[in-house]
Amino acid sequence: MALQGPVHAGSQNEIIFGSYTEAQRNALSGVSAGTVIYNTTDSQLNYYDGAWKIIAPGPNGSSGAPFETVAQAQSAGVTEGLYYFKNGNGTSQQLYYDNSDGGWILVASNNASSSTIPGGQTRHNLAYTLHRNGTNGHLGTPSPNNDYIIGNWYSNFAFNRCRMIGFGINSTNGTYTWTSRGNYIDVQWNTTSRNTITSYSGNVTWNTNYSNGNRPNNANYFSIDGIWSDYNNGGFNANPNQTTVGAVGTAGSSGDPSSGCYMGHGNAEGSFEGWYGSGHGQQDSQGYTTWLR
Repeated sequence: MALQGPVHAGSQNEIIFGSYTEAQRNALSGVSAGTVIYNTTDSQLNYYDGAWKIIAPGPNGSSGAPFETVAQAQSAGVTEGLYYFKNGNGTSQQLYYDNSDGGWILVASNNASSSTIPGGQTRHNLAYTLHRNGTNGHLGTPSPNNDYIIGNWYSNFAFNRCRMIGFGINSTNGTYTWTSRGNYIDVQWNTTSRNTITSYSGNVTWNTNYSNGNRPNNANYFSIDGIWSDYNNGGFNANPNQTTVGAVGTAGSSGDPSSGCYMGHGNAEGSFEGWYGSGHGQQDSQGYTTWLR
């Protein structure tokens, strides 16, 4: 039996492969390596490399085909939203993915419209670190418009860059959202660990859309996990406004928010965060989000 196709179907830009039942496929002779057919028995494309094999679909972010890296999500061309990712330990978890700027996964969000994460020094607890003190599963809702912490899944996720986007500065009444941010800052740096503290000079980009929102001079050192950096430097001692869930920018080289907190420090924090700008003192914000890739 001669192989059919592939046949180009003119203006529809389709490729039609030869169709065979599994029995017909197995009866083929003289098959060349690299041959592709459509198996009508199991409705799968098959290829031949000395034996017939199924062409398995690539990862698509579903529970059955999770992404393993942000780069895979980028290659798949998926839009912003919820997708499953598998970490280096083989554990899958549904995460919030932002497809902009090379792609990111959300690891923490502290939003003024949610109170799942408590305020002030009530956060002096390892349960509010990114890995939630080893707790599997997330806290809150995976969305930049809600309170959220990713949990222990991230402990086995290889990353090399952090991004903090804070939005809706000096507003906590729900006027601003992730898609309607008002005045915001976008701060990024390369890092591979919660224990790595990154100095600003030549290593950190601080972008903003409002004139007073540039980096204040004392925001010199950056950590991906403010709660951990507080605990890891002599125990919890940050004041209620310094205590920060997710990324933090500090005066001290330890990354400890108690050394002076400038990114993550609100004015009269409830269950939310804030920051200093080059042209204003500490102010609360609607949203404060931390992302990795």
